[in-house]
Amino acid sequence: MRIAVPILLVLAMAAADLFALQARTIPVGAVFLCALSLCIALAVAFVHLRRPALAVIVTVAPAAGLLAGAALTALPPPPFLAIYGVCYLVASCLGGEIVRQQRAGQDDIDAARLALVRLGWPLLVGIVAAAVLAVGWMFRDARAESLSVAMAVIAGGLSSIVGVPLFAMALSSGTGFAAAASPAGESWLRRATRTTEPRWAMSLAGVVLVLGLLGWFGAGPLLAESAALAQPASWAASALGVFLAAFAVSRAWREAAATLFVLGAFMLAALWLWRSAVGHLPAPAFADLLMIATAALLPMLVVQDGARRYRDTGDRAAVARLKAVEDVGATVFFATVGAAAALAPWLVVHGADGVLALLFLLAGAAAILAQPAVAGALAILLPPLQGHPYQRG
Repeated sequence: MRIAVPILLVLAMAAADLFALQARTIPVGAVFLCALSLCIALAVAFVHLRRPALAVIVTVAPAAGLLAGAALTALPPPPFLAIYGVCYLVASCLGGEIVRQQRAGQDDIDAARLALVRLGWPLLVGIVAAAVLAVGWMFRDARAESLSVAMAVIAGGLSSIVGVPLFAMALSSGTGFAAAASPAGESWLRRATRTTEPRWAMSLAGVVLVLGLLGWFGAGPLLAESAALAQPASWAASALGVFLAAFAVSRAWREAAATLFVLGAFMLAALWLWRSAVGHLPAPAFADLLMIATAALLPMLVVQDGARRYRDTGDRAAVARLKAVEDVGATVFFATVGAAAALAPWLVVHGADGVLALLFLLAGAAAILAQPAVAGALAILLPPLQGHPYQRG
């Protein structure tokens, strides 16, 4: 079954993709840039995973699902680049978790199963939140476009969440793979985990606050000029939705509040950077910024879910947070680097794609550095009661 089911999925997605390509006229230059983007993303995935077949799955699964989802609707085409970056991030996180489980001694089937069990829930929550945010923000002014973005995100995200572990089950690895696949970026990761220490947590939380304030004043003209952004109800509903999504994953209000705080500061800084580089916010670019927010939210949810698991086994919150960053920090780093690198060739078409690539990199830093630091700072400023489960260990 683990061989037959992937073959059937490949045939179904291939048929949908061919239908999508036949229904639209694609310029030759766009085909060349797409191929170049996929090659760059594949190279980053190979450096990260050290396994060629798994790297191909991580690179192709999001694209196949994204095209298949677009082919099944009569809606206008979504912004494929940013959505592919988000779905590639999902697939890369799963691929990194599969390799981590294999290094721990699991065979291929158990490694893929455990990766899906551990990361399936936070990634699914992030994908659903992205679709809801797209509809909530864009439905009033661009109904068809909002549905197109939501369908594409769900299709690409589900193809990554389900496809990567399922196809990984059909692979076989040699005995030398686990020894050869040492954790990439281990020295960088040891420095990143220092942000969970109290003094560094307080310092970095102050930096995030300053960047958020600078972003608020820097993006002020853009917020005033853009009708799409002038929606107080959407801002409030988005804040509540992000908090609830983070709380559903982390089961800790401090982690959820830190997620909301960091994501808000990150998006204000992103709008500031966008205004400085581009100067205006056209309607198609609004969906791109929503995908940037998703690229920051997804790895935060992955880290929080890992920290919750460690807290449930008896670790203190700070220790659980540090272990979670150690587990998935390098994976998130390579996932965001791969997504940003896949966008880089499109700089020749529009300079705004360079801003998107930079924001993907900053999204990874927000998840691995800023969110754990702000959560630690909140635990210092608002300590839990003695004996509270948040302090157990």
